[in-house]
Amino acid sequence: VQRPFFLLESARRAAGAGAARSVVQFCSDFLLVVARRAQVVCAVCMCVDQG
Repeated sequence: VQRPFFLLESARRAAGAGAARSVVQFCSDFLLVVARRAQVVCAVCMCVDQG
């Protein structure tokens, strides 16, 4: 009787870990995009300042 419950619990844990991992992946990708955009904005501002 315990076996299906154990499988369900382990599946739920795996799903939770996967969700957490995907959230971390999404956040890191988002930060990377923001950092790249910030670099572009800084480069444009420097060009404008020099010009």
